[in-house]
Amino acid sequence: MNKVININLAGRLLPIDDEAYSQLTTYLNWLKQHFGKEKGGMEIYSDMEDRIAELFHDKLKKDNVSIAKEDVQSVIKIMGSPEQIVMETSDEFIEPEIEQLRPAQGLPQSNLAQPSGKKLVRNANDKILGGVCSGVASYLNVDVAVVRIAFVLLTLLYGSGVLLYFLLWIALPAYFIPTTQLKRRLYRDLDGKILGGVCKGLSAYMNVSVNWLRLFFAFPLLGIIFFNIINENELASFSTAAFPTLSLLYIVLWAILPKASTLTDKMDLRGEKIDVQNLSAALKTENSAVPTPVRNSGSNFFVVLLKIFAYTILFFVLGTLALVLIAILIGLLALLFGFSTLGVAVMPFSNIIFEHSWQSSLLYISAILAAVIPIVAIIRWLIHLIKKPKKTNKWVGYGLGITFMLSIFTLFYVGSDLFSDVKKEFILEERLSMVQPKDTLTIGQIRDSISTSAEDFTFVRETVAGGYEFEAMSVKVVPSADSLYHLNLIRQSNGKNVATAQQYATAMPFRFAQDSSGLSFPRYISLGGPKVYRGQLLTAEVQIPKGKVFRMGDIPKSFSKSWRIKGHRGYTINVNDHPNWKANTLYKMENDGSISPLP
Repeated sequence: MNKVININLAGRLLPIDDEAYSQLTTYLNWLKQHFGKEKGGMEIYSDMEDRIAELFHDKLKKDNVSIAKEDVQSVIKIMGSPEQIVMETSDEFIEPEIEQLRPAQGLPQSNLAQPSGKKLVRNANDKILGGVCSGVASYLNVDVAVVRIAFVLLTLLYGSGVLLYFLLWIALPAYFIPTTQLKRRLYRDLDGKILGGVCKGLSAYMNVSVNWLRLFFAFPLLGIIFFNIINENELASFSTAAFPTLSLLYIVLWAILPKASTLTDKMDLRGEKIDVQNLSAALKTENSAVPTPVRNSGSNFFVVLLKIFAYTILFFVLGTLALVLIAILIGLLALLFGFSTLGVAVMPFSNIIFEHSWQSSLLYISAILAAVIPIVAIIRWLIHLIKKPKKTNKWVGYGLGITFMLSIFTLFYVGSDLFSDVKKEFILEERLSMVQPKDTLTIGQIRDSISTSAEDFTFVRETVAGGYEFEAMSVKVVPSADSLYHLNLIRQSNGKNVATAQQYATAMPFRFAQDSSGLSFPRYISLGGPKVYRGQLLTAEVQIPKGKVFRMGDIPKSFSKSWRIKGHRGYTINVNDHPNWKANTLYKMENDGSISPLP
């Protein structure tokens, strides 16, 4: 618990705790020492002291018991930190002097040196993410806001801006670069703002009336309303098309442009030279400035109207963003649930899909992480947005990002390894001997003690011996080239190469049963020697003479299905019905080779 003392600052009696007083004293002593070197500098110091006392007085009006350390740091940020004042009022940047000033702000000593000569580096002194844009701006001697806007525009071009930014982030070293002395800088001006201060900042930067800029950004919304009322469809369509573009432009400028929070920032925005005389004049103007009432009722009405439109746009954008975030969260949660459910269902059979046990575990874990980490990141961002903590652990964000990238890489690695196991296919056709039926041919299935009913679709089942069998039997009926019945067996499989695919296909055991009028095939077939499933399928091709009638008996739905995995220039899976056979139904082979069911 800090001790509270009363001090007299510029004629104002202010309660302040001892820790804040120590920091304020350090800052004021530095200001006096710095400006005391210049002619008229003590007058500047007196004006700054009066301004600081006024800011503290405003903070005490907001139910603050005393001035705290955080309040002193906030005022230092408004008035300008020592390193900002040195860089913006001096012709040369002296790194040792800056390092001596950092304790006046409660900041740690910097361990980043300045680059020797003109080099392209990242700027650790002015950054939003990695300091890439600030480093490029310093190298080109242009306003950093212009570079940031350029990266945003590149991002809209197929995301190339994001890729370029991260490549530069990785490649460029970080240095402590002083603020570039430009004639004019672009900021958001919060004095007299309506929404974000973008138009006010552009007005001061471009030296044009702020009302014209506000009208420019509000024109699409005004045009949509006005031109629809007077039935000017073309202009209404133009306004509708311009609305999202200008709204996005405003939001981008709002996000990218820094706010003019210090006096020197505002002088930079107006293009004023920062020296002792101009700084003193600006301080006097700001200290003596008082709000003047708006006398023109028409202008006041226009400002209110603009505020209504501006907040309408803001609520629309925030509402859309909220809906998008909710949709993303719901989608990620659904994806997470799907991964979990699929994992529970597939894990018992993972040994017949993956050649190595670690592949399934790695794929399952990486899929869960790829869905969980974005959920955690969004929730963490929302919590920080609401609570606005003063300190955040950047390593948590770095850890989440690195883990997410590793999980995505693992997904692609394991997935590509699995896909490579089915990139080649093998198909073999062989003629089987068949007894000619004496009556209507009936095609059915061979019954066994563990066979399931036709309604219970189960692609894989575990046998009593502990192995697995698959519904890898398909029945295809085609017209015969003569007046006899024929039976062909088509074996197919995929593998890493043709030899492996052939080994998988020929290893599957096949048996069928026939009598004077029946032909039966097994529903479930084992893989034989191989332990993994790679799209193996046995197709019984029954050739029926034209004009003959045949009957589909009690057959499973799997007899109607066939598939083929193609791995050349991408992977496709073709699933065919030939046709969708109905159990206990008569069919006729027409003379044109088509098959039609009989009533």
